[in-house]
Amino acid sequence: MDSNNLVNKLIQQGKLPSEVYKYIRINESLLKTLINAEIWFPSPLRFNDPFDCQLDDQTIWTEDLIREYLTTISNGENLDIDKIITERKFSPDSFSEYYTATQRKITSKKGVTCFTNRPCNMLMWGHYADSHQGVCLKFDITKDTSDFFKFTFKVQYLKNYPQIDFLKDRNCAAKIIMTTKSDYWKYEDEIRTIKECGDKVYPFDKQSLKEIIFGINASEINIKTIKNICKSNGYVDLKFKKVNIKPKSFKIEIIDI
Repeated sequence: MDSNNLVNKLIQQGKLPSEVYKYIRINESLLKTLINAEIWFPSPLRFNDPFDCQLDDQTIWTEDLIREYLTTISNGENLDIDKIITERKFSPDSFSEYYTATQRKITSKKGVTCFTNRPCNMLMWGHYADSHQGVCLKFDITKDTSDFFKFTFKVQYLKNYPQIDFLKDRNCAAKIIMTTKSDYWKYEDEIRTIKECGDKVYPFDKQSLKEIIFGINASEINIKTIKNICKSNGYVDLKFKKVNIKPKSFKIEIIDI
């Protein structure tokens, strides 16, 4: 199954929305994003939550499991497996710590960019869109003809620390680590796209960008600049909208501009 069919299947199963949103401040980075049709994928080490992508392994390691794992990862290298086991048998948690550290090294090399499910999240506008001076980009995943959204998943929010057996789940450990967070962050309703290498940009399909929504406090100069950039760089059927305060309420709405 190719990547686009896989993503469409997840959408049909209700595991992914067909449209995702990205809150972002207006700066040189955003202008480059629109000019070059590319998005920055930072390493998870740059995230603002110290627990994010830092989950601990909780495998109950036995000598047989350690031997099996080391044999699997040796790839023909001359590992002294008996020595490693001997060094760790008096410290039951040491191999779990070793495996956690190894998995974190793997995870730290990945690239992750974050989206959300809703364009009217007041906290997201305040936290990630420069106190409502920024924008929210709307992408239609189904319009992407590239592999940009190939590995896209909803974040799972948990009240209690997860009991994750990295050995049992080793084929999808990186995904679990990068899509599991404390429910303190549940308000973000986050969706993540994961790439193999972090701290680099990846191109997206221009036809998948469907709307640019400006915050309540976005300046007219910035609105005009962004409109002109999009007009000059081949975006098709791109709509421009703006957040508006609903009278006599603590709610916002999105209007055409």
